Formats: sequence, C-alpha cells, structure tokens
Amino acid sequence: MKRCLTILIFVLLILLIASQSLVLAGSQTVVWRMATKMPSLSPEGKCFQHFSDEIARLSDGKMEILVYPSEQLGAVSATLDMLSKGTIHVYPESLTFAHVWVPEVTLAGLPFGFRDRDHWGKFMNSPMAKQWKKQLEEETGISYLGNYGDFL
Repeated sequence: MKRCLTILIFVLLILLIASQSLVLAGSQTVVWRMATKMPSLSPEGKCFQHFSDEIARLSDGKMEILVYPSEQLGAVSATLDMLSKGTIHVYPESLTFAHVWVPEVTLAGLPFGFRDRDHWGKFMNSPMAKQWKKQLEEETGISYLGNYGDFL
C-alpha cells in the first residue's frame, strides 16, 4: 500500500500540474477517464479507485477521474486508439503497450532480461528508454508518466 500511495502522490502531482492548462470556470468539474485491464476488486483496481478518490478530495471536487475497470471501454487496441485521441486520459499500463508506435519498447518487458527490479528501474530511466518515451509523445501525443513498477 506504501508503493500505491507513493505513485498516487507522484501521479497526482503530475495531473494537477497538467490540469493547470485546463480552464476551470467557477465550480465546473474536470472529468478524466481512466481505462484499465484490472478488475475493480484486484489490488491494482483498489489502488486506481483510491487514486481517483484522492484526486477528488485533494482538488476539492474540481477534478474527477472515472475508473473503467476490466476493459469496459474496450480491449487494448481500442483503448490505445481512444488514448491517442484524448477520449481516455489515463491508462495505467507498462510502457510496452507503446510497441504499436515504438517497436523497440518490447525490450522493456523481456522476461529474465534484467537481474532484478533495480536493474529494470535503471534501464527504464536510461537515455534509450527516455528516447522511446519522447518518440511516443511526439508521434501520438501520449505522455508516459510515473513508474509503472511502483504499482507492481
């Protein structure tokens, strides 16, 4: 739960900074949609709902994140399409989903490709992985935020 709280705070900070570009008129609520593969009662699903609840609480209700668990909005390909078009705003998934646009990212998910979690973390912060994230953003407008490993 400590890792969940750490990533929650980090992503919350990023979202609050990103939301500064949105115009908030009076009591208008900004609503974002989060699509996830995970069921709502799974550990990850509970973290996502907690994240949503904290966003609402810390923004005094000015921002709301609707969580759609268990691929309710569609399978991966449909979700990625909606994400790239801005229909879905948050998709908590590993960087390897981006193989559609940046094939090299599949290296990040190779089983037994890393000695341990720390080794994988260093790789994900390497210039190579940063270039993949930059390429993803340039080609699709999708930004990869945070560290997916903190949810694992």
